[in-house]
Amino acid sequence: MLTAAAIVVLALGRGHGGYRLVLVGIGIAAMLSSAISFLLVRAEYRQVLSAASWLTGSLANRGALHVTVILTTLAVAVPALVVLGRHLRVLELGDDLARTLTGGVGRVRPALIGTAVVLAAMATAAAGPIGFVALVAPQITRRLLPGGPPPLAPAAATGALLVIGADLAARLLFAPTELPVGAVTGVLGAPVLLYLLARATESDTPDEP
Repeated sequence: MLTAAAIVVLALGRGHGGYRLVLVGIGIAAMLSSAISFLLVRAEYRQVLSAASWLTGSLANRGALHVTVILTTLAVAVPALVVLGRHLRVLELGDDLARTLTGGVGRVRPALIGTAVVLAAMATAAAGPIGFVALVAPQITRRLLPGGPPPLAPAAATGALLVIGADLAARLLFAPTELPVGAVTGVLGAPVLLYLLARATESDTPDEP
């Protein structure tokens, strides 16, 4: 929650632009990664091996406890998303227009961010930080289902399929060695992030006279 609050505050300068939030998030993540590296240097060898696997993101050796944690989180968060998700289309129009159309923008955005942080935190606690899934899945869904409100349920399903597919690839492509699923999603997701940032830069560049 503290990290999310820091990202939002630092991204407030020019509004809550999606790409600005991404860039600020990358900077904060780099700072926190440095702190994690410092802790790993001072840790014992066995702890480092366990932490390294978790930090990459892995579905290996997950059991009923992890499933229970995720199901409990979804039981609480999904109803909140059903209610709050109706405001996403308005929020995409920008702060000024959103305030004109509805007066609850100041309450809806923090609630959405808080719900997203809870979902991300519990998923990370169960499987480690599997990178780029939350970035790639909505982009794929938007292109498969253009128009209409932001597709939360299809995006969640796409994200689940990406994780399962990446996990199968990590287990089968380099058998008998099993790669952490986060390594596969990182290889696939990083080019997508670069592509989206490049597209955003091109759209922000004024046309030459």
